[in-house]
Amino acid sequence: VLGAMAAFAQRDIQVQGSSPDLYLSHTVSAKETWFSIGRYYNLTPKEIAAYNKSNLTEVLKVGQVLHIPLNVDNFSQDGQRAADEVFVPVHYTVQPKEWLYRISQNHNKVPVETLETWNNTKHDQLRAGMNLIVGYLKVRTGQSAYASRGSKRIITQASPPVAKNDNKVAE
Repeated sequence: VLGAMAAFAQRDIQVQGSSPDLYLSHTVSAKETWFSIGRYYNLTPKEIAAYNKSNLTEVLKVGQVLHIPLNVDNFSQDGQRAADEVFVPVHYTVQPKEWLYRISQNHNKVPVETLETWNNTKHDQLRAGMNLIVGYLKVRTGQSAYASRGSKRIITQASPPVAKNDNKVAE
């Protein structure tokens, strides 16, 4: 089980859908339950079941694909989180002829400048196939296999330029 959790925790988290219906896909593994999957993604089992037009009495099947909703409880693009949560990057793969503005619009209108900062890129450097961070999954430490990849903070805007001091006298 620990080996499966380690492999699970190493994959990039890829966003699906577009605003306002962003979600993640999760393939059910052996011994997973509605409750254990809810812990991975910081959601109640009831929220996940309802989003999948299912109910908690239905037994999950190995290989079954569930959609995990991204909402204010488990997704951040502004750096807000609870004290016991960490941020794990959520990625989007750039499609051919796609630009940051369209990606921004499709992912809760996160500012283009923020996308550039998170990904250390500029709009003219964008290429099909690039994996961009479009937000952060908020997970609880000690409850999610993703927590080990998390960070306590995210950069929400570019840092101001640092003045260079070359010891010259100002004119």
